[in-house]
Amino acid sequence: MAVGHQTDKSGRKGRKRWVWTLVTLALLIVQQRSAIHPEDWFPQQAGTFIAGRYFDFIGCMTYDFHGEWSDHSGHNSPLYTCNNDPCGSTDDSYEYYLSRQVPKEKLLLGIPFYGRSFDCSGLYQRFQKSQQYGYKEILNLINAGWSYIWDDCAKVPYIRNPENSEIICFDDEQSVALKCRYVKEKDVAGVIIWEVSEDYYQSSSLLLEVVGKEFKVKKKAAQRR
Repeated sequence: MAVGHQTDKSGRKGRKRWVWTLVTLALLIVQQRSAIHPEDWFPQQAGTFIAGRYFDFIGCMTYDFHGEWSDHSGHNSPLYTCNNDPCGSTDDSYEYYLSRQVPKEKLLLGIPFYGRSFDCSGLYQRFQKSQQYGYKEILNLINAGWSYIWDDCAKVPYIRNPENSEIICFDDEQSVALKCRYVKEKDVAGVIIWEVSEDYYQSSSLLLEVVGKEFKVKKKAAQRR
């Protein structure tokens, strides 16, 4: 999917310039890479990477690494891959894009304001059902007694219900801050978010404010009106 918007900056005098962004799915790229040798797979998706020459930005949706489509439970948006998980991570996606000559100054990495549940007791297990939860819904579950667990390998948290029968993998203030710092350390263009209403809790945009702070955006600009 590509979207564009006009800016006042112009490559030619007296003309407005369109900024074009290509948004791609990280999970597909990582899974295809693991199943097919990159040299064999690349021609099938060459348009995505050749487009790096023509698009101003390329957004990589580095979330939905696990869900109802996967054969095991796992983090929605792990920063790093753990336990040799074939579903990948944000870091895997970043490295793969660079290996295909996508300019990092055009690359936008994804940050989710939601998580995904699995009806099992932990990570990397078989499950039957998976659902999506907004961050504000997840906070209510934590307040209701769900246990919070931080995965220091993947650099993201998950919670488990008191019955030990369901987990939800998600991003919180700590993991979002780490992702923003990763983006700055790698010197890529920035981030994309899905989606900004999911973190609005008790009159505050909790995760969006973290993003604004990490990128030194004035608070007034980061707040919803």
